[in-house]
Amino acid sequence: MRFFRAIRFHRNVPLLAAFLAGVLLGIFIINAGGSSLLAKIGLLDESSLYQMKYMSVENSSFLVYVLKKRLGFVIGIILLASTYLGVAAVYTYAGWLGCSLGMILSVSIMRYGIKGIVLMVVMAFPQYIFYVPAWILLLHEGAELCRSIYFPGKVSGTYIGNKRQEIQKWILHFSKVAVVVIIGAVLESYVNPMLVIGLLKIF
Repeated sequence: MRFFRAIRFHRNVPLLAAFLAGVLLGIFIINAGGSSLLAKIGLLDESSLYQMKYMSVENSSFLVYVLKKRLGFVIGIILLASTYLGVAAVYTYAGWLGCSLGMILSVSIMRYGIKGIVLMVVMAFPQYIFYVPAWILLLHEGAELCRSIYFPGKVSGTYIGNKRQEIQKWILHFSKVAVVVIIGAVLESYVNPMLVIGLLKIF
């Protein structure tokens, strides 16, 4: 599938390194803070899970919220990538995503042990089947966009065309990302809440 061509390990090693560094940083922050930090942040505490267990989800409204959040992230990356510091911004975002994951995984495991891992898997399913490749492609193409504008000699591959064709190429690439994100948002809004609530009832 053409969408996945950019998602190749050798092409995204720097992004992966930034992401993993962020994961380690997130784990370190939570573990260094210990129980006192857990008490302060209240993330995934029993009160939060209790509210989630008995919440009533208005799927259509939730979808609008999720779309604004996810597509806002996509637009933000594109805008930052179009600046001179776009490559740095992309790697910073990759690190931030990793840090967020490291922190929430650490919190979940510290609070609930093995059950915390199960909770994280269910909370991420099935939308992250689509989000993960979308974020990888978004960050990869964002870095390539910045390089094509400000550092054309460092762009991977060779593309020769006029300005209009170049713009059309980037619109096509980012439109694919947006479509996959929208699919993920629909799953996050309509399928994931049922799974999470179902799990919490036996958690």
